Amino acid sequence: MGLLGFLSRDKILNENRSKPFYENKSNDERKDWFSRTRPWHKVHSRIVDTIVSKFGNNPMFEAFVIVSMQENLVSKYIDINSSNILDDNDIICSTISGILCVTGSYATNMLINVILINKTGLEKAQEHYRTVRMAFESAIILESRQVVAYYGLAFVCKLINKSDEAIKYAQDGIAVIHDIRDQNIPFHLSKIDYVENADRDMKNMESNLNSIITDLQ
Repeated sequence: MGLLGFLSRDKILNENRSKPFYENKSNDERKDWFSRTRPWHKVHSRIVDTIVSKFGNNPMFEAFVIVSMQENLVSKYIDINSSNILDDNDIICSTISGILCVTGSYATNMLINVILINKTGLEKAQEHYRTVRMAFESAIILESRQVVAYYGLAFVCKLINKSDEAIKYAQDGIAVIHDIRDQNIPFHLSKIDYVENADRDMKNMESNLNSIITDLQ
């Protein structure tokens, strides 16, 4: 296929080139924005519908869009094409939440590098901090049991001396762990390593969260 053929195939009817996401006032407007804005127009409509339903009017929706564009995550959403995922809204949310957590964890490592190792300036540290907050907080909205996100936020808030916020995120994370544990999910029966070891990993995470609280109180 030639260049002209490709451009014709990827043409978007009434493509949006200027309307910012925050100007959308309803879920219908948000869905329309995604369908007419690159590269979101390639994300499966079922994923878009699920995301829109989950965030709704939450102000963090714009942060989710920003961090997804900024960190090139939209391409990862486009690659989600398995029917096993697309047929279940909860799995869609969990999958995207996991992608955001990977991004948040990477930004956390970059923040640590700037603050503790390179000490290269406040502006760069603030940039990584914004990414951490947008990624992890968006991850929690999509999957409220995302323990990794609570830990990441608690750790970073402790790192930059936001003690009250660090304690709050740590407490929330511990509450989520207790809620999951109360459900008596038989993780140990799974053949998938990270699922089979979930009980052990949650125990370690709970210990780390308690350590943050102890250090700050």
